[in-house]
Amino acid sequence: MKRKKTTEGALGKGQPDTKGRKNVGKKLKNTGEAEFREVTLDSKKDNLFLVVSGPSGAGKNTMIRHILDSRENVSHGVSATTRDPRGKEQNGVEYYFLSLEEFEKLEEEGRFYETDVYKGNRYGTVKFDINRRIAAGDNVALDLTVAGALNIKKEFGDSAKTVFIFPPSLETLKNRLDLRATDTPEVIRDRMKVAVEKEIDQYCEFDYIMVNDDLDVAKAAILAIYDSLTLKDENSVKAAEQFKKANSLEFADNMVKRLKKEAGID
Repeated sequence: MKRKKTTEGALGKGQPDTKGRKNVGKKLKNTGEAEFREVTLDSKKDNLFLVVSGPSGAGKNTMIRHILDSRENVSHGVSATTRDPRGKEQNGVEYYFLSLEEFEKLEEEGRFYETDVYKGNRYGTVKFDINRRIAAGDNVALDLTVAGALNIKKEFGDSAKTVFIFPPSLETLKNRLDLRATDTPEVIRDRMKVAVEKEIDQYCEFDYIMVNDDLDVAKAAILAIYDSLTLKDENSVKAAEQFKKANSLEFADNMVKRLKKEAGID
């Protein structure tokens, strides 16, 4: 089932704000987010907060899209960006469209779980937007950078479940980044350096570990993990067992050694 677009602006009920960037920044600042800052998952609601992460090019966005396309009653959230709206895009639906000044002010105030730069524009995962969905009892599935996923884990603890995706090799990772045709060779080298020197060692901080080598197999794996945490049926729980950290440490350690050897790092 395709993900449905909400007509509710993520800053509050009603139609999304379409009056321009400045108003959106003001609303985010005055939204009363403090009351959501301590929000944690309510086990009685039995909703899921799933974060999929890994190096750039590992396939985390593909996995999240597959969940959203394959399962009902799951939300992705609305991010903030400094890029201009395209076509019929609206504030609070596709993105919160902010000026750079507004974005930086909100970042300084700690209003994002993570921020990133893509094609010269800033992007941020808005705390208020995610927290209000969790408080409402929605299932939430996000693809975040490794740093962003660790921020979520720090804030929500075991209430948030996290998945780390390994690329099968650095050569595959580079090929995927090249095929995107969105980054310069310098940016791609930087992304791969960060992946090898900083990100892949963080796998032990995640609840589930998998590799995205065969796309169909990876898609089945992410659905098994998702279903084991939502449907909790016997088949899904059994299928997801192999990806739990406790059962994946040897595999993950070997993956790290292999990737570092490929990069010429002992």
